[in-house]
Order: sequence, then structure tokens, then C-alpha cells
Amino acid sequence: MSITKLAHDFQKEVKGKVILNELMSRHTTWHIGGPADLLFNPQDIDDLKKALIFAGNNNLEITIVGAGSNILVKDTGIRGLVICVNSLNKWKMENNYLVVEPGLTLPFMSYIAAKEGLAGLEFASGIPGSIGGAVLMNAGAHGRQMSDVVKGINVMDYTGKIISLANKDIGFDYRSTKLKNKTCIITSIKLRLEKDDPEKVKENMNIYQEFRRNKQPINYPNAGSVFKNPDGDSAGRIIDSIGAKGWKIGGAMVSPKHANFIVNTGNAKCSDVLELIEKIKQKAKEENNLILEPEIIVLGG
Repeated sequence: MSITKLAHDFQKEVKGKVILNELMSRHTTWHIGGPADLLFNPQDIDDLKKALIFAGNNNLEITIVGAGSNILVKDTGIRGLVICVNSLNKWKMENNYLVVEPGLTLPFMSYIAAKEGLAGLEFASGIPGSIGGAVLMNAGAHGRQMSDVVKGINVMDYTGKIISLANKDIGFDYRSTKLKNKTCIITSIKLRLEKDDPEKVKENMNIYQEFRRNKQPINYPNAGSVFKNPDGDSAGRIIDSIGAKGWKIGGAMVSPKHANFIVNTGNAKCSDVLELIEKIKQKAKEENNLILEPEIIVLGG
């Protein structure tokens, strides 16, 4: 069956929009990436279930994305079905816990928590990603990470079955969880936060956001930190020490402002970024005898 016919049949079964050959550069914070065969925005959890079942029945490979940070999409794009969860953005209070869907962005989620007088998410207020992806990657900043505030999650496997996992079952690790390579998608997150004065929470958020504005290259498209920090050290410091700030390949450049950021200066390709990453890794190995491990996830091919 042609991909056009698949898109037509798929659209008849779901409420969300199905887009054919959609450029992923429109859906990543790096503004990089070739076309997805099919891109779908589920409008609710039932819509998501229908999409997963449709993909299974038609042998479509499934890729899940949110706000598009921390990912690098190949220039050739992504085959199969890309599910973008941005429209899954409901939230509620439940027995003093904040329960949220995966598409909410961290800055907005932090704002909601502050408005409700809940402390604990301030560290995430400057991270430009969705909360589902943040849990999956155990995102963090300023000495805090998602594992500190997640009580539990619900995931949906690719047959549409919902499974509940407690914090200890998620397998949190440094910038990783055991869910990264599993065939499931986070559908809700329960956050354990502490009651506090809303103004105090907002004040702390402002401090973290000001730090980001001063230290990170927010004026250029980027995906956040490119490499994980080695134990007891900083990837940014290491990359700076090898003189990599300002290195440029094609439209990709190591930020002069923060060495662990690679920015898109206007026309970067995935191949440019990957080549720059390899150049940094090689130089760091030569001069420091260590292997820098990328934090970003490469999709497609």
C-alpha cells in the first residue's frame, strides 16, 4: 500500500491531523531534519491508542517526539510514523500530586506549579523540552533532575495497553532511564512537589531563567547540551579546553558562549552536526584521553 493511501486511511480513524512527508526541521529546536513519511498529532489518549494500533496493523515503524529538543533528525528524515505528543497537554491536581500529560513543556509546567504554590520544578523552568521527553531522558539542571520529582508514570505499550510504573521501576540514571529503548510511550506523569509560597517559587524560577539567558546561546537554534558531563567534570569545560569554541562545519557551530552547545547558524544539516560532534570527540580523546558521550538522540536514517 502506498504511503499516500496509508495516510488517507489513517486520517479516517483518528481526530488529530495526519501530515504526509512533513519536514522534521519544523518540529525540532535545532531546526534540522528531513521528512517524516507520516506525522501525527493525537488529540487525546484514545487518539494515541488508535495510532499505535494502526501502525502495528500496517507494520509502520513508530517514532515519538515532543517539543523536539535533545534530538537530531537525519537529513533523510524518518521512515514510518512519527507521533508528536504536543497536543497531549492536560494537567490536574490529584490528592496533592500534580498529574500531567507528556506534551506539556517544562517552562509552562514550572509556571503551573508556581501558580499552584508548588516547589520542586524550578530547576526545569529554563529547559525547552516537553515533560514526557524530560522524564524519558531524566533531564536536569542546577544539580536537580526529573527523578527527584517524579512519583510515578503511566505508559502505553504499542498494543494500547496502559501500564503504571513507580519511580523505582523507571530505572532512572544520569540522563537516561530504562524506558529509552522500550516500545512504549509515556501518557501521564505524577509529580511529587512541596507546598511553598508562590512568589518565592517564581523568584527561584526567575533566577534559573536568568542564568540560562546569560550562559546559553538562546538566540540560535540548538538542542541543549550535546554531551553528557563526565564524572566529576563538565563537558563544556573539556570542550572549551581543547579550543573548540567557534569551530564550524557547514551551518553548525560550537557556540562561543557555551562550548557544550552546537548551534544552527542558519542552514545547518544533520551531517554538519554529526561531523562536528565526531571532531570534538576525537580531539577530546587525543588531548584528555577521555571519550565524550553524546546526550542527544539521533533519529531517522
